Amino acid sequence: MAAMLAVAVPVVLFLALLHALQYFFVQRFRSTDAWLLISSIGVGMTSVIAAFSGISTAACLVLLAFAPAVTILAYELCGYQAATLTD
Repeated sequence: MAAMLAVAVPVVLFLALLHALQYFFVQRFRSTDAWLLISSIGVGMTSVIAAFSGISTAACLVLLAFAPAVTILAYELCGYQAATLTD
Protein backbone atom coordinates (compact mmCIF):
# COMPACT_ATOMS: atom_id res chain seq x y z
CA MET A 1 0.00 0.00 0.00
CA ALA A 2 2.78 2.42 0.88
CA ALA A 3 4.63 1.37 -2.26
CA MET A 4 1.60 2.24 -4.34
CA LEU A 5 1.42 5.69 -2.77
CA ALA A 6 5.14 6.15 -3.38
CA VAL A 7 4.55 5.57 -7.08
CA ALA A 8 1.12 7.18 -7.52
CA VAL A 9 1.89 10.52 -5.90
CA PRO A 10 4.73 11.43 -8.30
CA VAL A 11 2.65 10.31 -11.29
CA VAL A 12 -0.29 12.48 -10.24
CA LEU A 13 2.03 15.42 -9.54
CA PHE A 14 3.61 14.95 -12.97
CA LEU A 15 0.19 15.04 -14.62
CA ALA A 16 -0.80 18.17 -12.72
CA LEU A 17 2.46 19.90 -13.63
CA LEU A 18 2.06 18.84 -17.24
CA HIS A 19 -1.33 20.55 -17.43
CA ALA A 20 0.06 23.61 -15.61
CA LEU A 21 2.89 23.80 -18.14
CA GLN A 22 0.42 23.55 -21.00
CA TYR A 23 -1.55 26.44 -19.52
CA PHE A 24 1.65 28.46 -19.09
CA PHE A 25 2.57 28.04 -22.76
CA VAL A 26 -0.91 28.35 -24.30
CA GLN A 27 -2.44 30.85 -21.81
CA ARG A 28 -5.81 29.15 -22.15
CA PHE A 29 -7.45 26.50 -19.99
CA ARG A 30 -10.62 25.06 -21.51
CA SER A 31 -13.19 22.87 -19.80
CA THR A 32 -11.84 19.91 -21.78
CA ASP A 33 -8.45 20.39 -20.14
CA ALA A 34 -10.06 20.46 -16.72
CA TRP A 35 -11.95 17.22 -17.41
CA LEU A 36 -8.77 15.56 -18.68
CA LEU A 37 -6.90 16.58 -15.56
CA ILE A 38 -9.70 15.41 -13.28
CA SER A 39 -10.06 12.08 -15.07
CA SER A 40 -6.31 11.44 -15.07
CA ILE A 41 -6.06 12.16 -11.36
CA GLY A 42 -9.15 10.00 -10.82
CA VAL A 43 -7.46 7.04 -12.50
CA GLY A 44 -4.40 7.60 -10.31
CA MET A 45 -6.51 7.70 -7.18
CA THR A 46 -8.41 4.61 -8.29
CA SER A 47 -5.15 2.67 -8.34
CA VAL A 48 -4.40 3.75 -4.77
CA ILE A 49 -7.91 2.82 -3.63
CA ALA A 50 -7.50 -0.55 -5.34
CA ALA A 51 -4.24 -1.10 -3.43
CA PHE A 52 -5.95 -0.33 -0.14
CA SER A 53 -8.72 -2.75 -1.10
CA GLY A 54 -6.24 -5.59 -1.33
CA ILE A 55 -5.67 -5.88 -5.07
CA SER A 56 -2.14 -6.90 -6.00
CA THR A 57 0.49 -4.24 -6.53
CA ALA A 58 1.13 -5.39 -10.09
CA ALA A 59 -2.51 -4.90 -11.04
CA CYS A 60 -2.55 -1.48 -9.37
CA LEU A 61 0.57 -0.45 -11.29
CA VAL A 62 -1.07 -1.48 -14.56
CA LEU A 63 -4.08 0.63 -13.59
CA LEU A 64 -1.80 3.55 -12.73
CA ALA A 65 -0.12 3.29 -16.13
CA PHE A 66 -3.46 4.25 -17.69
CA ALA A 67 -3.51 7.64 -15.91
CA PRO A 68 -1.36 9.43 -18.53
CA ALA A 69 -3.02 7.39 -21.27
CA VAL A 70 -6.33 9.15 -20.59
CA THR A 71 -4.88 12.48 -21.70
CA ILE A 72 -3.00 10.97 -24.63
CA LEU A 73 -6.01 9.09 -25.97
CA ALA A 74 -8.30 12.08 -25.60
CA TYR A 75 -5.97 14.33 -27.58
CA GLU A 76 -5.34 11.69 -30.21
CA LEU A 77 -9.02 10.89 -30.71
CA CYS A 78 -10.62 14.32 -30.64
CA GLY A 79 -8.38 16.92 -29.01
CA TYR A 80 -6.67 18.26 -32.11
CA GLN A 81 -9.99 18.83 -33.85
CA ALA A 82 -11.40 20.70 -30.85
CA ALA A 83 -8.24 22.83 -30.61
CA THR A 84 -8.46 23.89 -34.24
CA LEU A 85 -12.18 24.69 -34.00
CA THR A 86 -11.70 27.13 -31.12
CA ASP A 87 -8.70 28.97 -32.58
